[in-house]
Amino acid sequence: MTNEIEAFNEWGKLREAMIGIVYDMVFLEYMPAMDWMTKWGIKSAKKPGGMKADEEEPEMIEKLREQLENFVTVLEKRGVKVHRNIPLRYPEEKEFLNSTQKGCYLLGGAGFFRVIGKTVILMGTTMRLPARRKQVYSVRPVLEELLKDSNARYVAVPPSSPHYSEDDIYLENWDIMVDGHNVYVGISNTASN
Repeated sequence: MTNEIEAFNEWGKLREAMIGIVYDMVFLEYMPAMDWMTKWGIKSAKKPGGMKADEEEPEMIEKLREQLENFVTVLEKRGVKVHRNIPLRYPEEKEFLNSTQKGCYLLGGAGFFRVIGKTVILMGTTMRLPARRKQVYSVRPVLEELLKDSNARYVAVPPSSPHYSEDDIYLENWDIMVDGHNVYVGISNTASN
């Protein structure tokens, strides 16, 4: 029997979800692509960038971990099957693009793929922050396992260059909306272009 994968709108019943993890988090190093943040956010990003979050802000990270786990519990109590992305497995994944922007957070699960109809789109570049690109290595193995023996067509957005450029290809899941027959993609200075 094949696993049925499909999504045709934003308001149907949620049956399955991919949720991130709080694991081996490294604060993002500031870069001009973060100028959309508030002045406080920019100042904060300039200070701890590249530092291990568990060492710099252990109480905040514990609260974040607790909130994420509570969210998973709420979803499961409502009958939603929750999938979790995994820790980065290899040094090359952990260090990916650190020469462009240090940082690592694996909080988002579904932010790196989108189901439209029966097509699953893997997005290796979300937002325009190079440090976020490594998260796809946390999501992809889980996603590809779910796609085995399914009815889904699987495609991927071409990866952006390791050299940061605002003109590269960016597609952010949260910029997409599906209403059954139409797919809308918002364009922004921080994500999809």
